[in-house]
Amino acid sequence: METPSRKGKLTAERIIRLPKETSAPTPAPSPRASTAWVWVGLVAAVVLVFWLMANKPSPVVTLDEYSRLREGMTYEQAVAIIGAQGVEQASSSTEGVPGYMPTLRIKAYGWLNPDGSNMNAMFQNGKMINKAQFGLR
Repeated sequence: METPSRKGKLTAERIIRLPKETSAPTPAPSPRASTAWVWVGLVAAVVLVFWLMANKPSPVVTLDEYSRLREGMTYEQAVAIIGAQGVEQASSSTEGVPGYMPTLRIKAYGWLNPDGSNMNAMFQNGKMINKAQFGLR
């Protein structure tokens, strides 16, 4: 019986071609390159902060505008002072009894600022009867 030749013999080296370890290890980044990236990050953060400050949303209602609102004003007069429509939060209507009680129509409106400060006002038969605010500046 003949033995198979070396050429035809299957070995682990022939089945799995293992790479020879000739590559050099990856060098560590230089301290200058690392410092440059830190500076790039810091500059980007500062630019972002200034951009956010410049593009800060303006308030819908201010404390000065709130202080100028008076009982008896109409909703339209309040909107003219504030400069923005309010969001209707509630409304109620009670039919009156002729000779005894007038019809009552009540609406409550709110104005909300981006920072969460807000005000609301209640109007009875078209005239402001009360107002409240939280955190206005």
